[in-house]
Amino acid sequence: MKRSLNLFVVFLFTFLIFSAKDLQAFSRPTINGAGVLETFDALLLPARLADTFTLTSKPYPTNKWYTSLFVNIAGKTSDATILNAFYGNKISPTPMLVVYDTVFPYTNVAWGNGWGYSLGGHNVGYGTFGPPSGGVGVKAADILPIAVQAAWGSGVDDVIKANSTELKDYGDWSFTAVLTDNVNSTRKMTSTFGKGFLFTYNYFTNNVNPRFRMKTYESGTAYTYYYNNGGVMTQIAPGNQVTTDSIMIKIYTVATTLGASAYQYFAVYAPAGTVFRVETAPSPGEIVNITLSGATESDRYLAIGLLKSPAPAASDVAAFDIFKDYYKYAYNFITDTQVSWAYNSDASITTTYNFTVTPKRTDHAGYVAGQTVYGLYPHHYRNITTGVNTAYTYNTIRGELRVNTGASFQTKVNFQGMLPYFPYEVPDGARKTQLQAYINNDKNFNPSNPRGQNTYYYGKALARAANLIPIFNQTNNAAARNTMITRLKNELIAWYSGAGATDNKFFGYDSLYGGIIGRGPSGYNAIDFIGEEIDFGATKYNDHHFHYGYYIYASALLAMFDPDFASNLQYKEIVDALVKEIANPDRNSTHFPFLRYFDVYEGHSYANGKGGGIRDYGNDEESSSEAMNAWAGIYLWGVATNNEEYKKLGLYLYTTHYEAIRKYYFDIDLDIYRTKYPSYAHSTIGMLFDSMFTWDLWWSPKINKTIMGIQILPVNPTSLYLAYDTTHAQQYYTEMNGETGYDNFWKDVWLKFKSFFDPAGALTDWASAGLPLGFPDTWASNGGGDDGTTLTHSYQFINFFDSVGTLNTGYYATDSSGNSVPFAVTKKGSDYTFVAYNGAASAKIITFYPRGGSPAVPGSGIMNVPARSIMTTKDFASFKTDGSLVFNYNYASPNGWGVSITGMSPALNFDIQAAFSEAPNPASTNTQYEYLGNSYFTVTKTTVSINGTIPMTYDYSSAVIPAGVNEDDLRLAVYDSALQTVTPINIAPNTISHTITVQVGNADFNKSYMLVRVINIDKSVYAYPNPYNHLRHRSAGIHFANLQAGAQISIYNISGEKVFETTTASSGECVWNVRNNSGRTIASGVYIYHIKTGGKTVKGKIAIER
Repeated sequence: MKRSLNLFVVFLFTFLIFSAKDLQAFSRPTINGAGVLETFDALLLPARLADTFTLTSKPYPTNKWYTSLFVNIAGKTSDATILNAFYGNKISPTPMLVVYDTVFPYTNVAWGNGWGYSLGGHNVGYGTFGPPSGGVGVKAADILPIAVQAAWGSGVDDVIKANSTELKDYGDWSFTAVLTDNVNSTRKMTSTFGKGFLFTYNYFTNNVNPRFRMKTYESGTAYTYYYNNGGVMTQIAPGNQVTTDSIMIKIYTVATTLGASAYQYFAVYAPAGTVFRVETAPSPGEIVNITLSGATESDRYLAIGLLKSPAPAASDVAAFDIFKDYYKYAYNFITDTQVSWAYNSDASITTTYNFTVTPKRTDHAGYVAGQTVYGLYPHHYRNITTGVNTAYTYNTIRGELRVNTGASFQTKVNFQGMLPYFPYEVPDGARKTQLQAYINNDKNFNPSNPRGQNTYYYGKALARAANLIPIFNQTNNAAARNTMITRLKNELIAWYSGAGATDNKFFGYDSLYGGIIGRGPSGYNAIDFIGEEIDFGATKYNDHHFHYGYYIYASALLAMFDPDFASNLQYKEIVDALVKEIANPDRNSTHFPFLRYFDVYEGHSYANGKGGGIRDYGNDEESSSEAMNAWAGIYLWGVATNNEEYKKLGLYLYTTHYEAIRKYYFDIDLDIYRTKYPSYAHSTIGMLFDSMFTWDLWWSPKINKTIMGIQILPVNPTSLYLAYDTTHAQQYYTEMNGETGYDNFWKDVWLKFKSFFDPAGALTDWASAGLPLGFPDTWASNGGGDDGTTLTHSYQFINFFDSVGTLNTGYYATDSSGNSVPFAVTKKGSDYTFVAYNGAASAKIITFYPRGGSPAVPGSGIMNVPARSIMTTKDFASFKTDGSLVFNYNYASPNGWGVSITGMSPALNFDIQAAFSEAPNPASTNTQYEYLGNSYFTVTKTTVSINGTIPMTYDYSSAVIPAGVNEDDLRLAVYDSALQTVTPINIAPNTISHTITVQVGNADFNKSYMLVRVINIDKSVYAYPNPYNHLRHRSAGIHFANLQAGAQISIYNISGEKVFETTTASSGECVWNVRNNSGRTIASGVYIYHIKTGGKTVKGKIAIER
């Protein structure tokens, strides 16, 4: 969520605090390996969130739908106008609205009328309002006619007056607050609220009693009170009282300026023997005093329920029926809420929602043990595993809630696929030439200095670099690939290792509030509540999942190409900590709150750390797609590190959030806003708030391309959820494209999106756009590019869909253990394409299955995917693969010898075979070589061409080398079985791994090879591997072969400076570890070696690639 430069964000007069006076210091996580988590506390702005916090059992719950209640603005500004207009004390425990009123009186009709909290239902309507700039939208109007108070005397103002509200406890989608009287701290009112709750649950100390005070709106409010008199709805007139355990309240509010005038019905359930008195003053029926008889707080309770949504017509009989029905469940107080999830072997996620209930009484008529009533959101009942068991509904800002009974329910949603990158599908000719032109420009990109100097822009730059690596790899741009890997790795190390602290680039742990804050060179906000342009409010926990999601995503892609980066000895644990910062799956952690940014009941995330914002529509989120990018990043990090817990976590967040997006952002099923409020003529929302949504942004320009674009970017191979419904995608694009001006704004991003439903059209539009090579860093006419993308990535993306068609969600894939794998299935005409990625360090069997009524998978449906590789097939008979670093095909001979063919190529078909055979020895008169056994292998492939050459490695580690044979004399040779001839290839073996690697191209396949000992071999001194590539050769070092004992080796850089020297103790080989004499790593470049051995000096060059 990006904040504009002139944005005002301030909060309410009062605040919710935790239950003591000093801030709790949370446990700092231990980071092993090379990662460093700095100490952040000294750099924090004072009181940027709550002033006090000591709920020692749980971390501080930022970013929740109720967090705004405990933000204190006292003393932060003297501008009373701002404080009256902008506040943060309203929350939406849907289907209800609640405003905590801790100062009285308020002049704004949106506020309740008294101390305590005000309560109302969702009266939803269309209008033009903010924030931040008066966009059109739909909101739940601020009509909260009941103030729930705790009275200690008979006077109108003799109620608890609290300047702060304490947070006693919280669950996964609920919380409990306490109001303590300023004068007498033994007077308390404790209340529990939750999403989907149909009741608020309240307790009162024995020195106060409940009181309701009704709010008058505009020209009038009418209140009527009823009780159940033997099944008959009987009115309680002002000046009268009744002893009973429950009453029903009917309120009619005239509020034409806030929304439609409406009837609201409420229920109050109390202990048996409670006295309800309807007072005549200040006005008849305005106050209801309730006398509880219990001696202890646990026996002095009320459940206050919303029976029906606000409606223009009265419905007394229907409301009374619900009142009687809810009576059976109202005394089972919900005391905790917990969510859990499980991955299923059919690539689906089952989510379980549990309500913990505590019975307050069990002796009343019709009591149902262990159950409650709750509201199911649309994304719940769309995917619920059992039917909804009542006919009751509520109209809310999230659409129709349907009432269910029980103590838990489950939903099941399918994982429809994502990939870390796409296979190479750019045809030869003009398009391939065009792609190479983009590569030649984009290979110069360096993520170390983005346009914006905070974690958001650095994150986008890191992801941009990461997305280039697989494309460079696929196109045999090895030097560019290695350089980009190095740049990305160096920048991530700067952030993760603490090395960047001198440049103000690091992550620090905030023990004050329990979280991680990244510091960029731009620094932090100088003002606590007004103006968040420097770091977009990240200091106050805004947007971390957006910012750090890019870091996690980039780290995952890097780890696929450099697995050591994600090892325990390097940076695995610091990235793990970032995962936990934004989506900690451990509810019992003392370091981070549980799922900080995710609202588990509404199914989406919230971005505002303080929980509320302008005009107090509650917490908000702007970019659903950048949140999805974070969840996809967690999943890919789990894939790259073989962490099943993170894979499941990422899929739970990704699949659940998608269900919320299709409902509450896109309204694909037309049951939330697109048909209900036709004046809102858009196929998405711009910003989602707790009690509102609007066509608007926090920043400018506010045009279709940005308001709609912030819900799709970054468009990556992990963004396939945007292609699940191509009809909606086309409607979405058509609306965006119907606006004139800014024609090329985010052009490449939008054309990637268009390729989801019309890839040929996207290519045509691409050609006509004429985007400059510097895009997005240079502005094209009428717009610019997004900081996180490149023309290389976008063009390869569009070509992929043009080749294989559009996404098909009728299939899924798992590994042989039933675990999830990144996959995708597409369809073009009648042809299906199946793609899967294996992130493991060894080959993996992956199987595809059909869903529902989809056609059967062709062939076996099985592919054997090499390590860290992506594989594609149409028929499961012929395969092709793009490797992350290399693809490996390993075959073993009957006697244990083996061959491994490795390399990178955009068009290498997997139908390669290495068949071992027995052959007679060639003529023994040949003095150039001798056989070492009679086994040879033949390598065959299809006619698919290879770009350049790839390595073929022969592993003889299991072979028996005859006595007296020097391993240095072994060679791989081409064997012609027809002519019975052998032609040695003069490539020396690696005597550490006992392998011989030769480069093979198209002409070298369909030939036979065997191992020989070359007798008259050239004994010249030479170095190998040359060039030396750190990523590929790692600790093997550079070998100098055919040395005599006492050989003197000197190595110089191109400036003539000596960097290394040594003297060999014995003959044979000397291994240089590619470090200088001080032990420092040698940089990339060309070096010259001088070797004195056997009375002569040998000179040569070696190339080192980092």
